[in-house]
Amino acid sequence: MVSGPPNKRKPTENNDDDDLYVTYADYMQLHNHLTKLTAVVSDIHLAIINFGGKQLADHVASAIPHIGSLPIAAPRPAPINWAAVVKGTPANSGHTPASVGQTTIDPLTVAKQAAVLMDKATRAVIERIPDKKGENSSINSDDLQMMQDLAKRHKLPIPSSSSRIDCSSLSRPVKLQFSSSSDRDAFISGFNRCKSSDLAITSIVPKPRIRR
Repeated sequence: MVSGPPNKRKPTENNDDDDLYVTYADYMQLHNHLTKLTAVVSDIHLAIINFGGKQLADHVASAIPHIGSLPIAAPRPAPINWAAVVKGTPANSGHTPASVGQTTIDPLTVAKQAAVLMDKATRAVIERIPDKKGENSSINSDDLQMMQDLAKRHKLPIPSSSSRIDCSSLSRPVKLQFSSSSDRDAFISGFNRCKSSDLAITSIVPKPRIRR
């Protein structure tokens, strides 16, 4: 008995790569969204450098590179209407990609808000330091010198600037600015360790206290 030809193996369908593809409309929606985000981040970057404080502007300029524009999106390939090809009629390839809602964002406003957050993140406030109202320029420099000397004696991060917070208190709080939040936190920790032993602090009654 002669056996028939061997059975051909049925081709196996592999759908493993299906998740790697997206529709063109989804691709365009993502590209348009990223283009807007890139433009906003770039505008904020430039606004902080141009309008922010010098210390913040220098830090942003050196630490964060400028973000260029995204390349133009690839055009949608023309779909093939196989039914039209078979019938010999021209295919209709018109397509309108999904649109993304327009959102207006003021980069300068965002930059100012970012500068405020950065200022708070690197700030320490000391309360109950003797005050001299009406002599703001002198008191600020005196406060800064006092705290810089304290930092040097105890090997703490040195504050870069000092100012009094306007309020009705008899002794206005002293605001110290640092180059980073880690320096601010290290100074606060060191201040709390030495405030009971450093003569410049123990001589003040009531005893000063520090906070973020």
